[in-house]
Amino acid sequence: ARSYATGEEAVARFRFIPSAEHVLEPLRKHIATYSVRQKPDGRWGFKFDGRWFGIPSRPPPDLSQIECPCLVVRGEESHLLSSESATLLCREISDCQEVAVPNCGHHVLLDQPEALMIHMRNFCSPVG
Repeated sequence: ARSYATGEEAVARFRFIPSAEHVLEPLRKHIATYSVRQKPDGRWGFKFDGRWFGIPSRPPPDLSQIECPCLVVRGEESHLLSSESATLLCREISDCQEVAVPNCGHHVLLDQPEALMIHMRNFCSPVG
């Protein structure tokens, strides 16, 4: 795991994975400030568990067992979740809707929070 001499250096090195091109620097820095910690040796590192970036050790869940309505929200510019992959994912869930948010990378909550809230409200609102 990478470590840095100061908390300021760790915050400066913080990056989103995958990258988040639409996130403004003040928000990146704010999130980074809460994503670093000092280690017992006095150096600074990220709070993330390195296992997150590995291959899962267990088989994937059976999505056909999901019984509640689901909403898959993806950024149109996401390099991690393509339109094709989202469509395949939705096909495995009996009651699933897919929404693509324009001008947005993978981090929909950071890139387009207002658009995300609109889609979530529409999804959660009772049909009447």
